[in-house]
Amino acid sequence: MMVGERPALRLLGAGLVCLDIINMDGKVQYYNGGSCGNVASGLSFLGWKNAVLTGRYKDEAAKILNCNFERLGVQKIEVKHGNSVTPRIIEEFSNGQQKAHHFSMVCPQCGRELPRLSSFDDKSVCSLELSDFNVFYSDRTSKGIVLLRNLYKDKGAWTVYEPNSSRNVKSLLTNAIDSHIVKFSADKVSMTLADMIRNQSTNGATVLIVRTMGKEGLAYSYRKRDNTMSLWKHLDVQPVPHFVDSCGAGDWCTTGILYSLVNKHPSFTKYLTNQDVVASLQYGQALSAISCCFLGAQGLIYADVSEDIEKNLLGSRGRLFANQLNPADPPGNLSANYCDFCLLEREL
Repeated sequence: MMVGERPALRLLGAGLVCLDIINMDGKVQYYNGGSCGNVASGLSFLGWKNAVLTGRYKDEAAKILNCNFERLGVQKIEVKHGNSVTPRIIEEFSNGQQKAHHFSMVCPQCGRELPRLSSFDDKSVCSLELSDFNVFYSDRTSKGIVLLRNLYKDKGAWTVYEPNSSRNVKSLLTNAIDSHIVKFSADKVSMTLADMIRNQSTNGATVLIVRTMGKEGLAYSYRKRDNTMSLWKHLDVQPVPHFVDSCGAGDWCTTGILYSLVNKHPSFTKYLTNQDVVASLQYGQALSAISCCFLGAQGLIYADVSEDIEKNLLGSRGRLFANQLNPADPPGNLSANYCDFCLLEREL
């Protein structure tokens, strides 16, 4: 680092980190996934130095997960808990119809149910020796995650919460108003519940709420200089140049928001301006739209894109594809004891 140069910004993610198994007309690709994994990977792709909490996974899928993170420069911080098998999700496309995809938690080849994420408790994270980060991101809640959020909030870091559901309204409200930035989609959080979050945020820690609405754009509310939350404001959706797949578009929106906002405010700030918020949201929307041109949530990272095409996609927002990356290859010497699709060890 040169004298006077600011060190790279850093994010610590806690939540869903998994292996995405993408099946397109029988061609299988393995990317890292999960909202937490996607945001950490996306920001590392843009130049940040990030870390994610994961279990101590020892299976074949973990080799791919580790390799993909290493190539992006994402540090894995392993947390001891009961599950030693890597979580994974299947994204399937049929008959070449790329716009119609679905997710599955059952392997179509061996019939096994895929392993899911185990939460981190407070005991499992208390013993961790963690350095400073500019952002603490979570897409799940647990005692361990709340402990870490409070720790980093006290240190002046941004805390970001992206709830994966609204089934537990009390938990959602508590974690939302305890976080600086809250982002969710309209299909997971109703407008009525979003209004509750906004109203209660006045007496909480929140400075920005974002509700994405797909083709309808997004709504947002931010904390003003007078310490009140603004009324809901709206931004139209940005056009997708060539639609392929919307998987991970919301995570790229989050990536762009954080990249823009935290570059301007490396430490938490008690209020925002509408100008800063709009600039950050529009950058997030731009990345979201671009990501839809590629297959898989992290397809943008591994895309082979010429500089001319990139300029058409990004305009004057800068380069993304200066360094070509490739995802990890599946294990080449997998024994017959493993399913060669989901990489789970076969049951005897």
